[in-house]
Amino acid sequence: MKLKRLLLSCITLTLSLGSIAEEDKTPTLVKRLVEKGIELQNTFELTEGVTGYALLDGTEGMVLYSLDGTDLIFNGDIIDKDGKNISDIMKDEYLIIPEPDYTKALADLKEGAKYFESPVKAGKQKNNIFVLHDPNCGYCKKAWSYLHTNRWNNFNINWVPVAALGQSSLENSALLIGHKDPAKLMNNLEKGYKPSRADIEKAKKYHDQVRINTSKGFKAFNAAGTPTIIIEIDGKVQVMRGFIPDRLEKILAQG
Repeated sequence: MKLKRLLLSCITLTLSLGSIAEEDKTPTLVKRLVEKGIELQNTFELTEGVTGYALLDGTEGMVLYSLDGTDLIFNGDIIDKDGKNISDIMKDEYLIIPEPDYTKALADLKEGAKYFESPVKAGKQKNNIFVLHDPNCGYCKKAWSYLHTNRWNNFNINWVPVAALGQSSLENSALLIGHKDPAKLMNNLEKGYKPSRADIEKAKKYHDQVRINTSKGFKAFNAAGTPTIIIEIDGKVQVMRGFIPDRLEKILAQG
């Protein structure tokens, strides 16, 4: 991605400039990114002695952190005591990333992908959720539990089996596509059920469809992993990459 390439090139330049930041306290790396056209949207204090920088390049966003008074920069996941990814929360709070119009992408997904509907159906059948979902993905299992525990009465919830984590994911997703009661099978997989080799062999005819689900879904919604949660409210499509319950609840409250 362009922003990551620029970050690497700017790091190379910064390493030769010493370890002490200039008087305005903005790290050299951040300055160089801004000079190259990256938008610095927000600066914030993460904790005492650590400053965050929310940067945007088109539709690519990144949060960098610096140790105050130095030119030392770090990025990546920061996990709190409850297991929450603070970096994702900071991106949500301090970055405004313009989303493409995914209306056509969702229409194509409905047409070309194979998916199954959650047994928890919307009372009004007004809005839709589609989840690109790998049955071996831990966060996908959390999303499955969350969306079944919390009854979102204005949403039909649809699950699009994909294979993001290798051969076993391909096999389990194929089983879901071909199963007469995929929701029941998913509940069993979540509890640790291991399909028989005979059932896995029978489901091989669905492997190509899993590959279609995966390639079509990932490409159309700029997904890099699972779950990717696509929310359709009154015809407007929003996309959430990953499972962040607080953020998801805010989006679903709009419906």
